[in-house]
Amino acid sequence: MFVEYMYEHFEEFKLLVNGSYGTKFQNFVEHLVDIETEYTYKFMEATGLHFKGGKPVTKNFMHIMNKALFESFFEVVRHDMSKEEAEEYVVMLEKYHSAGWDIIYKEGCES
Repeated sequence: MFVEYMYEHFEEFKLLVNGSYGTKFQNFVEHLVDIETEYTYKFMEATGLHFKGGKPVTKNFMHIMNKALFESFFEVVRHDMSKEEAEEYVVMLEKYHSAGWDIIYKEGCES
C-alpha cells in the first residue's frame, strides 16, 4: 500500500526526498521518523514490553533504526526505480528490518 501511494504521487515524493532542502519540507523524512519512534515507544509501554536487566530499547536507538528504515524506503524514489522494482525492494526491506527487530526483542525481552 505504501508503494502504491508513493507511485500515485511519484513526482511529489521526488520533490520531497530530492529537492526540499531549504524549504519547510526539508525535514519530511525526519518528521515521519519522529512519529514512528513516538508510537513504537508508546506501543512498547502499553504492551508492557520489558527488557532483561531493565535496559530498555531507548528512543535514540529506535530513532536510528526508524531513520534507516524510512531512508531505505525512499531510495526507490531517489533511484527512479519502476513501481515493480520498488514493490520487491520494499518487501525485502520490511523483512530485513523486521528480522532485526525480532532478534532484538528475542535477545532482550524478559519472558
